[in-house]
Amino acid sequence: TSDTVECLQALLSLDSSDFRVIVVDNASKEPFELPQRMRASNVEVIRNDTNVGFAGGMIVGLRRALEMDARIVVCLNNDTLLDPGFLHELARIDRAYPSFAAFAPKELDFNEPGRIVFAGGEVRLVRSVIHGLGHADDEAADMAEETHMLSGACLILRAETLRKLGLLEPMYFFGYEDREYALRIGRITRKILY
Repeated sequence: TSDTVECLQALLSLDSSDFRVIVVDNASKEPFELPQRMRASNVEVIRNDTNVGFAGGMIVGLRRALEMDARIVVCLNNDTLLDPGFLHELARIDRAYPSFAAFAPKELDFNEPGRIVFAGGEVRLVRSVIHGLGHADDEAADMAEETHMLSGACLILRAETLRKLGLLEPMYFFGYEDREYALRIGRITRKILY
């Protein structure tokens, strides 16, 4: 839960207050309790009675976000920290690329922030290719371009995409749900922006 609290602190420090946070506690052994200092904030905690897996937990949060009429939904792993300017950049990209169904941000290694762990990629049947994996972060990795892969660590989807394609596939208890969703997006010729 310390990862979750650190993630929430980073979210509540973003340079905008125009967002809601939904924490899905996927039946953890020690139920997540929102720290007292965060209880008056825009954070809601949903506790699952059983562990429904990664995709299942995300589905619970996605449903709630759609009930709240979200336009864009950002699914984060609880060990993910966002850049303080994330929401402003997301708003800029949303306006600049309205035809894109989803967004796949660059991800850096938590323990070695100068190393890339995800910079877009290609989904393949045998072995998917993650661009930039293990490379040093540089300006070349900041160029916006179309990609064919999403990462479950930070999955950014338009609500209209979720309504059109449905939610994540729950049979992927842990892993591959992001790749399957990227393939679904590709089948309707909508694009993913890295």
